[in-house]
Amino acid sequence: LLADVFESLVAAVYLDGGSDASRRLIEEFIGPEIELAAAGDLGGNYKSLLQQFAQRELGHTPVYHLLDERGPDHAKYFKIAAQVGSRRFEPAWGRNKKEAEQRAASNALSELNDEPPAFPSE
Repeated sequence: LLADVFESLVAAVYLDGGSDASRRLIEEFIGPEIELAAAGDLGGNYKSLLQQFAQRELGHTPVYHLLDERGPDHAKYFKIAAQVGSRRFEPAWGRNKKEAEQRAASNALSELNDEPPAFPSE
């Protein structure tokens, strides 16, 4: 249902403002998801995977720490680190807290598997 509503909205904007206006609407609302899908990063729920692994193998529940915020209010970026027990993992930046937490969880899983973090913070 939500996809149908979005499709109708894009069609209305296209009919009213043309292809440039509809392209801007699409880029504004789903551009970040398109970028993640193109990079192959959309399918994983890393927070859930990290929580399952950490509770099963390490006996701890992951927590997430907000380390930094940058940018104006309408376009902030967030730097978040995952921590399991006393071990804090490589933080990650994201366009919102949810994305930053997912990326931080991905970094933690990578480090737990002795791999380099997928989303270096610097």
